[in-house]
Amino acid sequence: MESLQQIQARRKSVRNIGTITKAMELVAATKMRRSQTIAVASRPYAATALELLKRLRREELSYTSPLLEARAIKNRLVVLVTSDKGLAGAFNSNVLKSFENFLKDNDVLKMSFISVGLRSHDYMSRNNLPEAATFAHYGDYTTVSEIAPLSQLILDGYLTHQWDEVVIFSTHFINALKQKVLEQKILPIDLKSLEKTIEEILPTHGRFSPETVRVKQTEKAQEYLIEPSAETVLEQLLPHILTMQIYHIMLEANASEHSARRLAMQSASDNASELNDELTLIYNKSRQATITREIIEISSGAESLKIQN
Repeated sequence: MESLQQIQARRKSVRNIGTITKAMELVAATKMRRSQTIAVASRPYAATALELLKRLRREELSYTSPLLEARAIKNRLVVLVTSDKGLAGAFNSNVLKSFENFLKDNDVLKMSFISVGLRSHDYMSRNNLPEAATFAHYGDYTTVSEIAPLSQLILDGYLTHQWDEVVIFSTHFINALKQKVLEQKILPIDLKSLEKTIEEILPTHGRFSPETVRVKQTEKAQEYLIEPSAETVLEQLLPHILTMQIYHIMLEANASEHSARRLAMQSASDNASELNDELTLIYNKSRQATITREIIEISSGAESLKIQN
């Protein structure tokens, strides 16, 4: 049985851990709310950009962008988005599990990989997967300028036929309690898959819901004036849409990471509180048993003295 000093030391350690996890929970909650606001606010922009792209595709164009043309897949680029840090519950493991299932169903020899986040880089290093590049330390709130090198690398590789399809594994933020792993094909740009992706990331209700966004698009449908030409606009719009799609994926991953970390730290804080209560009860019982034993010994000693006298 542990001594009172050992139990007291354990109680102190548990309380210290609980204080740390509670502080981390509050920090993660603050970051989650901010990243959630940024991610949700950018969704109508993605929907509007898609609507403009669809209108351009309906024009009689003699030009067809290579970013829209599907071709035989000789090499596929897979981008794996995880976090740089741990202590985020099942955030990283869920993405890696979905990624592993994808590898089982496809030929790894026909794939190239880009890791985003130190956890994905560590995973690929352990499994000897060839990395075309590694991106990390994007921070708590990703910016478009930070995404630009990743977007340009993907774009250049696709245009030079280094890879014929680009797939991204990342986590989509649904709400503070739920996140979902998404497998998204971003190149070649396909209107149906892009529209499906945007519908998945739009909230089911509220001012950013699909119904609200569609109403606003309908009201402004006659306001578009395409200059200097649909071909020129399409040529400039497609790389921008690709960049913004990757940017939005990173925003969703940021919000999901902070949300998962908040839940993990909340669970850790609750466990520390429960463990502290259990140790306090054990300490009190042990202390009471020690006091009782000492009283018995004193009483026995006094009784022995009386008998001797």
